[in-house]
Amino acid sequence: MAIPSLAMIPSGYKDGKVYSVLPSNGDGDFTFSRGSSATRVNQDGLIEDVRQISDVELITNGGFDTDSDWALTNASISSGIANISTSGDLAGIVQSSITTTGKTYKLSIDIVSIQTLGDGVSLTSGGLTSAVIHTFTTLGTHTVYFTATSTTIAIKRKSGATDISIDNVSVKEVISFDVPRLDYSDGSCPSLLLEGQSTNLLPYSNEFTNAAWSKSSTGINTSVGTNGINENIAISPDGTQNADRVNFNLQSDLDSGMFDIFAASQNNTYSTSVYLKGEGSNIGKKVSIRVKRSSGGAFTSVDTDYTLTNEWVRLEIYPLTLPSGATNGIIAFSSSEATSCLIYGAQIEEQSHSTSYIPTNGAVATRLADECNSAGNASTFNDSEGVLMVETSALANDGTFRTIAINGTPTNVNEDRIQIYFRTDANIINFGMESGDSAQFFLQFPLDVKSNNKLALKYSASSCSFWINGFEVGEELNKVMPTGLSRLDFNLQNGGDNFYGKTKQVQYFNTALTDIEIEELSSWSSFLEMAEGQQYKIK
Repeated sequence: MAIPSLAMIPSGYKDGKVYSVLPSNGDGDFTFSRGSSATRVNQDGLIEDVRQISDVELITNGGFDTDSDWALTNASISSGIANISTSGDLAGIVQSSITTTGKTYKLSIDIVSIQTLGDGVSLTSGGLTSAVIHTFTTLGTHTVYFTATSTTIAIKRKSGATDISIDNVSVKEVISFDVPRLDYSDGSCPSLLLEGQSTNLLPYSNEFTNAAWSKSSTGINTSVGTNGINENIAISPDGTQNADRVNFNLQSDLDSGMFDIFAASQNNTYSTSVYLKGEGSNIGKKVSIRVKRSSGGAFTSVDTDYTLTNEWVRLEIYPLTLPSGATNGIIAFSSSEATSCLIYGAQIEEQSHSTSYIPTNGAVATRLADECNSAGNASTFNDSEGVLMVETSALANDGTFRTIAINGTPTNVNEDRIQIYFRTDANIINFGMESGDSAQFFLQFPLDVKSNNKLALKYSASSCSFWINGFEVGEELNKVMPTGLSRLDFNLQNGGDNFYGKTKQVQYFNTALTDIEIEELSSWSSFLEMAEGQQYKIK
């Protein structure tokens, strides 16, 4: 079996880079960028944020080992704890000259006790009178990310909260968001996850005690916990104890439960996702989810009944298109069977399918698009003959072009290239080749694009053939070959038609393999044997 001149399996990576196995000198590595936070499912099956965090701790005496380094207003430090005990409007602790305006930071803090819960403990980027960035309303360890608007941070009492104790305050800089995501949500082998831009429209994705989540006493047992919510009661899909329990009143009215209103527009399409889990006698019982317009025009909704299991399951509901006259959307949870369920990570996105979890902490949050391009160079690729093979799946049939291509000069979309791409049509895969400004072929075949598929395009001057999961599906004869092929991109030459999906591997051969070799290649045995036993780590 021939050895590929370029081979990538999702393995080694670092900030701004996805490493290829071949060539081993780095010429085959992809450049990567995103510019925002993003999550993945890691090898342990847990949701994980992939930002790169500095090792440098910016807070001095964050463990309060001594009574020093903090400016105290109606507060004190003793026995390794900072205490804020006054009922006055200004009470808290301040540390100056630690952050830089405009940069992003990770803050973690332990809320040890709050005698009167009230509105909790607040974080500001600035002094005690500065605008609140985030409020912590529950006990335990909390982590938030914030963009500094000052060189100072303050942790202070909010109105209604008294006798507060805190510990282990940490602030570290986020030094990069351009970390690729090797996602394990499909099983034991990772995929390179590439997604487009999306926004979670729910400001409190995992704080169901917040007043943004209304609780109807008809459908929610508001006498339990905090207005019907037991906060931080269970281990969540991210591996920490930050999942809530919502307690139901066995009400069949889907509008009488826990609900949140999100900003939406008429005629636009939305998707919903949330993690649910059952406990004890509630396993096997149903929870109802309703997504609808909250005002304006005739009533429309998407209603789903989900049967609880003893495992966390991400429920995805889409699409919902709000009709003319709609001014907002609403998501609601209720149950006529289960007395409670665990809940984590609610998300509403303005698009036709759900994407990876985007946490929010008091405001909507946006994950920017992934970009992964520029593997190889002119010596990697052969203009006269070769084979491009990918194992990949689309995230959705979303009506867009999404391309993996060997490109030439990046000046014109109609210049030299070889490409495999998903079409705007539902469940269609295309194989294409351009030579100069002349299209040599653009052929399409039916395919379940959301399933994992092995696709190969073999090209030479005498014949070009196309393969799907080990079967030849088409052939073109006597075509003009492209020139100047110089890089492999997850998009077209001009930066358009970005590929969004999950890719398990990419191989390029600079010779036209025989049909038997392509059939063997489609089984992946030779490539997996080549990679077997090798350990690829973050570099």
